Amino acid sequence: MVDNVMNLFIDDSLNKDISLLGFCKIPFLNNKEIELLYNLSNDFFIDKETNNELYNSHNRNSPETNIKLSNQIKKITEEALERHFKNYRFFIGHFNLKKGGSDTFFNLHQDWCIVDESKFHSLQIWIPLDKSSPENGGMFFLPRSHKFYNNFRSGSFGVPVVEARGKLLKYIRPQILSAGEAVCFFNSTFHGTFENKSINDRSVVLMNIISAESPTSYFNLNKQTSQTDVYELTANKILTHLPQLEKGDVSNLKFIYTIALPNHLIGDVTERSLEYNTLNTNHFLKKLYNRSRKFFGL
Repeated sequence: MVDNVMNLFIDDSLNKDISLLGFCKIPFLNNKEIELLYNLSNDFFIDKETNNELYNSHNRNSPETNIKLSNQIKKITEEALERHFKNYRFFIGHFNLKKGGSDTFFNLHQDWCIVDESKFHSLQIWIPLDKSSPENGGMFFLPRSHKFYNNFRSGSFGVPVVEARGKLLKYIRPQILSAGEAVCFFNSTFHGTFENKSINDRSVVLMNIISAESPTSYFNLNKQTSQTDVYELTANKILTHLPQLEKGDVSNLKFIYTIALPNHLIGDVTERSLEYNTLNTNHFLKKLYNRSRKFFGL
């Protein structure tokens, strides 16, 4: 994760907030945009068998459908993106649905890194099409966890998944959002979703934007050479070859270069290390806060 303050938001206070916490909430869509996305979602899911699970549209449909849906989401949200962001590039968009009555609890995890996170930013924008809360499968985050590890994440590296329990449960931040609000977070921020205990489906739009000047890459674990092979990754490649990429199959990607493995491999991300980083960070911030209060005589 880059150390300097994020610069994708027009509102600089949001850049500072997300740089500190790894996530932030914003008012994002107007009523017209909500209605257009709501109708698009209803039309899309009308003939889909979703069962009692989490449904991501970009890995359950034909490449043509995935590309069309991403383009439609981009068109509907382009004015909203322009209202809130700068120096960015739209990457992909898709739908995420959790059925009413679903007992699927999506534990703390990170998303794939698709940019060099030491230089650029990749931001997820999670937009519920109705009110979202812990009761109906809403999101939760582990504050400041985007700075805990220097790890690569992909189909071949895998992504860390850690149970939200014990001391970690004390520190997660549940989110309550109204229709049209969005929560934005780095790909490296640990996040998850609650069970949907309501009787209604919870449908959201999930988009990914990146720094305008950033190339996008697939970081592949080469077990034979014990190195990381970097491949060119386009939005269309994700939307058309995601099942293969999830298995570490890079046969459809263009090789660019090879670099050393990261300092922290996937095996280093455990419940214990995540808990240690969380407690250590909170302890440091508490000491800093107390020093500030003492300095100002508060």
